[in-house]
Amino acid sequence: MMIRKWIKMFVLLALCGTAAAAWGAAADKEGSRIDSLLEAAGRRAEGRAMAAQLRAELDSRVTNEPLMRLWRRAVGHDETARLEAAWSILRVWCPEGDASRWAEVDYCELPSETPRPLMVIDALYSALIELRKTEAGVWLANELLHEFSCSSHGRYDFLGVCPAPVAAAVEDIVARTGMIGLWKPRQVVGRLPIARPVSGSVSDSYAMDQGMQFLDGAGRPANNGFYAWDRKSGNIYRVRVIIPPLF
Repeated sequence: MMIRKWIKMFVLLALCGTAAAAWGAAADKEGSRIDSLLEAAGRRAEGRAMAAQLRAELDSRVTNEPLMRLWRRAVGHDETARLEAAWSILRVWCPEGDASRWAEVDYCELPSETPRPLMVIDALYSALIELRKTEAGVWLANELLHEFSCSSHGRYDFLGVCPAPVAAAVEDIVARTGMIGLWKPRQVVGRLPIARPVSGSVSDSYAMDQGMQFLDGAGRPANNGFYAWDRKSGNIYRVRVIIPPLF
């Protein structure tokens, strides 16, 4: 009987030791997780502060100019001019300076017949590409992505499908700021800038066969429309509607 009691005591002590070790490991793991969360929260707070300072600086340099003039600088070769012009488009031309309202900058610039909504998206793309180049900029780009994504159509059509430089910029911004959610594009296609003068024409059936994106009369993506945008080549065409003869 004494032997059995000693065995039971040994087993109980062993179990207690195992439980204590397990509890200690769990406590260490939980403590490490809390430390990581606190560190991430601190980085976000610091990032927001840097973004606010950069936003104020860029806002102070905003200029109210014709869209075509700003767009040409936003897609030009001067990096400093690109960011300032792109920011001016987003803050002056988008209603209330809200990038998610890109579609309200509608119709075409004449006489070139360049879709204005695509010019605004070019400004968004230029801003994201330029902002990622600095630590403060990457956090402001994070805010800009969230702001633009309030437009579900905008996110679907222009972040879900985008040229390679934009996809790379978004991937970098997401990784460096720890953004949550699905930001990887469905398709990487085309080249910058995406806004082009309308040139030539195609039939609606040809546009559909080639997988082109239709644009409505205001220059916005639609299921059908007056224009067809070949995202691979970047060309934008007028759509000819061919009506078959009655007899």
